[in-house]
Amino acid sequence: MSPCLAWSVMALAMAELPQNFGHVCVAHLPEAVTEGPYRSIGAAIYPDGDKPHPALNGTEYQVAIDSRDPVPVGAKVAQWIDSLSLDTKHSVRIRFHKKPATAFRFRFGQYQGADLCLYYKWGYDTWVLTEKKGKALGCDCP
Repeated sequence: MSPCLAWSVMALAMAELPQNFGHVCVAHLPEAVTEGPYRSIGAAIYPDGDKPHPALNGTEYQVAIDSRDPVPVGAKVAQWIDSLSLDTKHSVRIRFHKKPATAFRFRFGQYQGADLCLYYKWGYDTWVLTEKKGKALGCDCP
């Protein structure tokens, strides 16, 4: 068998194998925090009220899964954390101003799909992990 044919057969066989990885789209911050009437939510941190919410610069919130490096949560752009095993439990750590804000664990088996969305629910000041459905909730990862 020629090397090209062998490579083609191997590539085709690999393409048909089930994917054993899941992905989490870290949503950008909600518009209500970045553009809306609650933009000055940072007033509790900045009593003069002149500065916008500290998360707007995209570096104040950071998300890390397992032992991976944290990714900043942006005001306009969502991003993937990919190649996460479908078979293991994962640890999510969220930091705000370089201090722990919240943490939780999950398994992809708790959800119907392998593409999940992690978004900030600003009205409740909490983070939610759910199945990714379109571009809702700021989960418009490329």
